[in-house]
Amino acid sequence: MKHVFLMLLFISFSFGAKAQVNVRDSLVSAWMIGVKLSGYVPAGDLADRYENSYGLGLEVGKRTRSNWIFGVDGTYFFGNNVKNLYDIFDEIITSQGSFIGLNGELAGVEFFQRGFYTGVHVGKVFPIIGPNPNSGLMVKLGAGYMQNWIYMRMPNVQVPQIEGEYRKGYDRMHSGFALRQQVNYMNSSSKKTVNFIVGFEFIEGFTKSDRGYNYDTNMPDLGQKLDLYLGLHFTWFLPIYSKNEQKFFYE
Repeated sequence: MKHVFLMLLFISFSFGAKAQVNVRDSLVSAWMIGVKLSGYVPAGDLADRYENSYGLGLEVGKRTRSNWIFGVDGTYFFGNNVKNLYDIFDEIITSQGSFIGLNGELAGVEFFQRGFYTGVHVGKVFPIIGPNPNSGLMVKLGAGYMQNWIYMRMPNVQVPQIEGEYRKGYDRMHSGFALRQQVNYMNSSSKKTVNFIVGFEFIEGFTKSDRGYNYDTNMPDLGQKLDLYLGLHFTWFLPIYSKNEQKFFYE
């Protein structure tokens, strides 16, 4: 991802050296390719399983001359803190909370939150504030698909009771339809070098278990979940203008 960011930054400066776009005093259309970093606080049923998490995302969209934005996006969620682990694994761990490996040794198992969201979005920029008519307050709405699960890692040891098909009885994988809302500020630089979006993000996932059965409870898991992400995000984007939107010049 670091290399992708550096490549987009290089392309942005390369375009800026060859062409000047008149975004300072008029509305222009452009394709937008963005890299997003975000942080989330869980709510709803998601807060029963996980603590705070982070997100890394990509967005591709089209901004029209009337300041509408249409596009697709995806975010990968990752976190280091999973709640209520003892409740889930109580029957297969020792009284000290350890797993027993294949050879009878104590096994160190690490647990993480993982997940993703992918969908489509539509947004509108209101040029109330900012350096030009292409910047301002932005409201964005989206819909898509979301999934989250407990990722288990066992470095250098085998723990058969949570590997293979057994893992599926404990990983709490849920997925389903999701909605996303954003309230942002978008800055479209007049010189094409400082283009970013910063704001608040809300994601609501209407999910169900992908496994259908939990080994720790010995019961089917058929209930509907409401998994909520409340977060802040920063997106750096590269605008790509058509030839009709550019004014070429020579130094």
